[in-house]
Amino acid sequence: MRRTNSYFEDRQLAGLDAMARAEGVSRSHVLRRMVDQALAGQDGRLDVDLAAIRGSFGAAPGLVVEPRPDDSRLLRLDAPREADR
Repeated sequence: MRRTNSYFEDRQLAGLDAMARAEGVSRSHVLRRMVDQALAGQDGRLDVDLAAIRGSFGAAPGLVVEPRPDDSRLLRLDAPREADR
Protein backbone atom coordinates (compact mmCIF):
# COMPACT_ATOMS: atom_id res chain seq x y z
CA MET A 1 0.00 0.00 0.00
CA ARG A 2 1.08 3.55 -0.65
CA ARG A 3 0.16 6.65 1.27
CA THR A 4 -1.65 9.46 -0.54
CA ASN A 5 -3.22 12.76 0.43
CA SER A 6 -6.64 13.96 -0.66
CA TYR A 7 -8.84 16.93 0.18
CA PHE A 8 -12.46 16.47 1.24
CA GLU A 9 -15.25 18.80 2.29
CA ASP A 10 -16.35 18.68 5.93
CA ARG A 11 -19.67 17.07 4.98
CA GLN A 12 -17.84 14.35 3.04
CA LEU A 13 -15.58 13.58 5.99
CA ALA A 14 -18.56 13.49 8.33
CA GLY A 15 -20.29 11.01 6.02
CA LEU A 16 -17.20 8.84 5.75
CA ASP A 17 -16.74 8.88 9.51
CA ALA A 18 -20.38 7.92 10.07
CA MET A 19 -20.05 5.00 7.65
CA ALA A 20 -16.82 3.87 9.29
CA ARG A 21 -18.36 4.03 12.78
CA ALA A 22 -21.46 2.12 11.65
CA GLU A 23 -19.29 -0.62 10.17
CA GLY A 24 -16.65 -0.61 12.89
CA VAL A 25 -13.82 0.07 10.44
CA SER A 26 -11.46 2.94 9.69
CA ARG A 27 -12.18 5.85 7.36
CA SER A 28 -9.34 4.60 5.15
CA HIS A 29 -10.96 1.18 4.88
CA VAL A 30 -14.23 2.78 3.72
CA LEU A 31 -12.37 4.89 1.15
CA ARG A 32 -10.42 1.90 -0.21
CA ARG A 33 -13.62 -0.14 -0.53
CA MET A 34 -15.36 2.74 -2.35
CA VAL A 35 -12.45 3.07 -4.77
CA ASP A 36 -12.50 -0.69 -5.41
CA GLN A 37 -16.25 -0.58 -6.06
CA ALA A 38 -15.91 2.38 -8.41
CA LEU A 39 -13.14 0.65 -10.33
CA ALA A 40 -15.25 -2.49 -10.59
CA GLY A 41 -18.26 -0.46 -11.82
CA GLN A 42 -20.36 -0.95 -8.68
CA ASP A 43 -22.15 1.93 -7.02
CA GLY A 44 -22.01 0.46 -3.50
CA ARG A 45 -25.48 1.72 -2.56
CA LEU A 46 -26.44 -1.55 -0.87
CA ASP A 47 -23.51 -1.25 1.55
CA VAL A 48 -24.40 2.35 2.28
CA ASP A 49 -28.06 1.49 2.83
CA LEU A 50 -27.25 -1.45 5.09
CA ALA A 51 -24.81 0.65 7.10
CA ALA A 52 -27.50 3.30 7.60
CA ILE A 53 -29.99 0.66 8.73
CA ARG A 54 -27.46 -0.89 11.14
CA GLY A 55 -26.58 2.55 12.46
CA SER A 56 -30.23 3.36 13.19
CA PHE A 57 -30.85 0.38 15.49
CA GLY A 58 -31.62 1.58 18.98
CA ALA A 59 -31.86 5.23 17.90
CA ALA A 60 -35.27 5.69 19.53
CA PRO A 61 -35.40 3.29 22.51
CA GLY A 62 -38.37 5.09 24.11
CA LEU A 63 -40.49 5.20 20.96
CA VAL A 64 -43.98 3.82 21.54
CA VAL A 65 -45.97 2.78 18.49
CA GLU A 66 -49.69 2.41 18.94
CA PRO A 67 -50.96 -0.97 17.76
CA ARG A 68 -53.47 -0.89 14.96
CA PRO A 69 -56.50 -3.15 14.63
CA ASP A 70 -55.55 -6.61 13.41
CA ASP A 71 -57.38 -6.22 10.12
CA SER A 72 -56.33 -2.65 9.19
CA ARG A 73 -53.42 -3.85 7.08
CA LEU A 74 -55.57 -6.40 5.26
CA LEU A 75 -58.25 -3.81 4.53
CA ARG A 76 -55.68 -1.49 3.01
CA LEU A 77 -54.18 -4.30 0.92
CA ASP A 78 -57.61 -5.37 -0.31
CA ALA A 79 -58.63 -1.84 -1.31
CA PRO A 80 -58.29 -1.17 -5.05
CA ARG A 81 -55.41 1.09 -5.94
CA GLU A 82 -56.03 4.24 -7.95
CA ALA A 83 -53.73 2.91 -10.69
CA ASP A 84 -55.84 -0.28 -11.00
CA ARG A 85 -59.08 1.60 -11.73
